[in-house]
Amino acid sequence: METMGDRIKRLRLSKKLTQEELGNRLGVQKSVISKYEKGRVTNMKQSMIKKMASILDVTPTYLMALTDESDKETESNQDSELNTILDHAMSFDGKPMTDHDREVIKRLAKTYMETKGDD
Repeated sequence: METMGDRIKRLRLSKKLTQEELGNRLGVQKSVISKYEKGRVTNMKQSMIKKMASILDVTPTYLMALTDESDKETESNQDSELNTILDHAMSFDGKPMTDHDREVIKRLAKTYMETKGDD
């Protein structure tokens, strides 16, 4: 089974990036990338995972080896699930949510999920 470190290295190489180049993009030294790839860093901040996933063009969950879906399809599935939930939600006055309310709640949910667990 592929580890997060394995994926980072494989994806970095597929983008033809050196450890130094990836480190520069992330604002860390080459040695930090080496530690990530060898699995010596186990407490990577979510903001770093998100930034690295963006550079390597995969979802954070794929980068962390939590899923085998390497494309951004997972994010679209999450949007679809959130829309289904909001289709059945009511506003505080018992009426269906307005389009504006739906967009505000979606932005809040996405922001929360992106930042939860950051120090």
